[in-house]
Amino acid sequence: MNNLLDITPYNFVIIGCGFVGSVIARKMAERGKKCLIIERRPHIAGNMFDEVDENSILVQRYGPHTFHTDSEEVWDCLKDFGDWRIRDHLDHVEFSSDPLSGRVYHNHPFQDAPIEPVVYPFNFSVIDTLYGDKARELKETLLTHFPCRDRVTITELFNSHNKDIIAFAELLFELDFRPYTSKQWGVDPETLDISVINRVPILLNYGTELVKVTYQRVPKEGFTKVFERMLYHPHIDMLLHTDALDHLRIDNAAATALWDGKPLPKGVTLVYTGAIDELLNYKLGKLPYRSLRFDWQTKYMESYQPGFLVAYPKAEGYTRIVEYKKLLSQYAPGVTTIAIEYPLQAGEGQEPYYPILTADNKKLYEQYRKIVDAVPQMIAAGRLADYKYYDMDLAIERALEVVKAMT
Repeated sequence: MNNLLDITPYNFVIIGCGFVGSVIARKMAERGKKCLIIERRPHIAGNMFDEVDENSILVQRYGPHTFHTDSEEVWDCLKDFGDWRIRDHLDHVEFSSDPLSGRVYHNHPFQDAPIEPVVYPFNFSVIDTLYGDKARELKETLLTHFPCRDRVTITELFNSHNKDIIAFAELLFELDFRPYTSKQWGVDPETLDISVINRVPILLNYGTELVKVTYQRVPKEGFTKVFERMLYHPHIDMLLHTDALDHLRIDNAAATALWDGKPLPKGVTLVYTGAIDELLNYKLGKLPYRSLRFDWQTKYMESYQPGFLVAYPKAEGYTRIVEYKKLLSQYAPGVTTIAIEYPLQAGEGQEPYYPILTADNKKLYEQYRKIVDAVPQMIAAGRLADYKYYDMDLAIERALEVVKAMT
């Protein structure tokens, strides 16, 4: 046991400084409650952490993020903590390294050769490239079969009962969805929860927007500044680079949370946003998560690739390359920063990013959840604690849900 940590002065002890933990802390602090945030990493903002690198380019250290939501409540929760820029569509065009044509480009991400990508998510321009003279017929069939729609899921294409649309779905799935998903998640796509596959739409037009919502914003100074402002409150204290699990243990038999070997002090509510299997010392076995390794490189050129993100479904090992200079149209003459992303299984010393949502994994999670829900004075919430794939708007919704349940 490490040095004892006194939590008696606090109404809420919140483990994790991502969106769920930070929003809960801010909302409860505004209600006059004293909150302590404990974060294992040496920085705030969780996986939203960003900073200016040696090239004077703002980079997001855990992968690219932009904010989007249709919820007024979620937008109201964030808007006052940053100087927000409307998401410039042209700054955020994504590409795929042309997986559909069957052509193989010999450029490697470590070389500086140009690529010939297609727009991503897939739209009518991809059908034009793939089907040639027959493209018009397929586009008309899609618009007839899905009237008044501008996007559909791959599942809807498969379930259409139209042989041409199903053939199109099969082509997309085998040449892009399957190789990319298998590489990203490390499992056969058919075993994943359908929600994972359906996150990427197929557009029934020539547009390029991955999501279509009311609010699409990026903070001009980065997400870390948003968190700094959110957490700047006299009722919020923080301990960074501190592992709360050095102090916290769950007594399964007694359904009790122990802090430094003693039951939680009366009046203290514990909010846990970390991995739920780790909280219970992997009593029932480990829940699988995917992680990422980033290869950061400086390129001495104005532009490395056509868009801020290019996906590589068929490449060996890596899934995509992000050029952060393009994320906010940043001014950095003669230099640019790229990050090559390699998915891997989360293990010792690696941050768990994404729950692997298979039927067996969800069953194991439910067993863990039942144990945690029986513990008084304790709330588990967040991507890892809920074992769900939350975008940031859904993470904020989850935090607001917890706050409403307590007030």
